[in-house]
Amino acid sequence: MSLPGSLRYNGGMQDSIFTKIIKGEIPCHKVYEDAYTLAFLDIHPIQPGHVLVVPKNR
Repeated sequence: MSLPGSLRYNGGMQDSIFTKIIKGEIPCHKVYEDAYTLAFLDIHPIQPGHVLVVPKNR
């Protein structure tokens, strides 16, 4: 997926686990995704259905 110019990930910083998930380098169970956010299930949920929502910009 192509992101608007200001939301593209650039080099220079070490990627966090969330950046790797957004880039598709680490698999996840996506619940929702658009150009600005990604929501996915937590791998160690406190309650069933625990979802993490992360922005796609740094």
